[in-house]
Parts: sequence; structure tokens; C-alpha cells
Amino acid sequence: MKPFDAAWQLLKASRQMKLYNYIEDYPGKEPVTAYRGVPFPTTKPMNPAKWEDGVMEGRKKTPFNNAGSKGTYWATDGPEPHATASWFGSNFYNHPLWNGVVLGHRGALENSGEVQRRSGEWNPSNDAYMNEAFVAHNEPIDWENIVMTRPSKSVTEDMTEDEHDAWINEQKRMLSGDA
Repeated sequence: MKPFDAAWQLLKASRQMKLYNYIEDYPGKEPVTAYRGVPFPTTKPMNPAKWEDGVMEGRKKTPFNNAGSKGTYWATDGPEPHATASWFGSNFYNHPLWNGVVLGHRGALENSGEVQRRSGEWNPSNDAYMNEAFVAHNEPIDWENIVMTRPSKSVTEDMTEDEHDAWINEQKRMLSGDA
């Protein structure tokens, strides 16, 4: 087989992305409910044990019980889940070829595998709190439900200290139901 023919077969066999894979609010599609920042368009599962308290210095304690399973972390709601995923993707992966991809997941994460949720975790992108989920990959991610977007920055990035404090207090007030 000629190299061109082999390359053409490979391209034809790979998944062709559709327009709705790039537009979050595409008509007729479910809304995006979770985000994951990655260095490449991938959701490569990882073992959650490496996130357990004390295993990796500076990492948060993970109360998930996914012995032997692999999965991925997603920012689900709270203030700025897209900016949070962007921050985690760029800072934790710190890959020299980082080209900034944030994957959005349409609909419920539960259709991708066993989901364990955690809320009220510190959000390093803006010092507010976030909710996240660890999705055990019992099944492969359905690319029909994935949206690829460019990373975003937190609305707090250019705020003064006083503006940032006021924004944090507003987020706390909204979380407590006093809004």
C-alpha cells in the first residue's frame, strides 16, 4: 500500500467532528453541564489513587472510592466552571505543546460511567469554590456529547483586590441562598 493510500485510510477511519462539537449552545442539543481542560483533545483516564491525601504533595484529599478504576475529573457547576477547567488544564498539565483545549460535556455525566461528585472545593482560578465530578470510564466518552472550546480566563483576573473581595462575597451570598 502506498503511503498516501495508508494516510487516506487512516483519515477516513478517524472520527469526523461535526459543527455541534464546536458550538456550546447548538440548537437541538443538550446544554453543556461539565468542563475538562486538557493539553490535547483527549479524556485519557487516570487512576484516582494518585490524588489521595499525602500521595502527591499539595493535592487535595479525594474521598472517592474507585479502587482499580480509571477516570477523569470535570468541573460541573459553581462560579466559572469553564475558567476552572481552563486553569486546571494549563497549570496541572503544564505541557510544552499545550494548545489549549477545554472539553465540554453535553447532558448528564452519568451516561459516561459511574460518577462521584464533590462540592465546595477551592477553585484556584478565582478563589471561589467549585463543584466537580470524577467520572469512572465504564464506557468510552461519547464524542457526540463533547464540545471543544478555547480556554477562558476568570472574570476576576483583572480585578483589584477590593473588587475581587466583593466578587467572592457575592458568590458566598449566592451560595448561601441570600441572593
